[in-house]
Amino acid sequence: MKVAFIPVLVVGLLSVGMVGCDRQDAAQTSAASANATPLTKLPPIAVQLKDVADITPAYNVAISYDAAVGQFEPLAKQVTAFADQQTAAFKSALGATPAPVGDAAQRPTLSLYMVSVANAPGLAAVAANGSAYTGKGAATPIVQRWVYLPHTQQVLSQAQLFPGTALTNALKSKGAAGTAAGMEPTLDSQGKITEIHFVYVLSAAENADDAVRKIAVPAAQLRGFIAPAYRGLLVSK
Repeated sequence: MKVAFIPVLVVGLLSVGMVGCDRQDAAQTSAASANATPLTKLPPIAVQLKDVADITPAYNVAISYDAAVGQFEPLAKQVTAFADQQTAAFKSALGATPAPVGDAAQRPTLSLYMVSVANAPGLAAVAANGSAYTGKGAATPIVQRWVYLPHTQQVLSQAQLFPGTALTNALKSKGAAGTAAGMEPTLDSQGKITEIHFVYVLSAAENADDAVRKIAVPAAQLRGFIAPAYRGLLVSK
């Protein structure tokens, strides 16, 4: 089941924690940059990911991968591990011997698709969207995002990019709710981040299609929150 309806809230001025953020002490920034992990160029290793179509009388599992998702092996491993975890949880919920379901429309189904949402020499990002229906209640949305730096072979978390609670508090003040599912960056032609969509899943949504919300924040408003070591990922002022 694809997540078809994803409203995006465009954030205006994030006032929380922004006062004086651009007036960073030069010595502090220099020291943080000196301690940053050097961007040593490493040759990318691509892997070919195989779609899954496990169709049975008792359940269906359908997992698909955009070809670009396998461009970087460390990222591909995290994405496929996530798919494996979701599959294991789905089958566990069905029990050891799930009974056949005659009506295909009512059959327990795990549907998951992984797509590349950003792809540049210095940064890549993958989105996972889908849902799991176990035959009881409504389908549960499955949403996850990954941001990857090819030069360091590192998958970055929001806490790494934006340490502390200032950005989290600012997003809450602008309507962020639910479970955080990651970040979805938008890149310019040079591969620099122009804005980031912070993705959330609402557990109280009536169906999986309405469960995802995004809050878009321009790079200029993120600069005061991002860790000094990663400021070079953002587009210039």
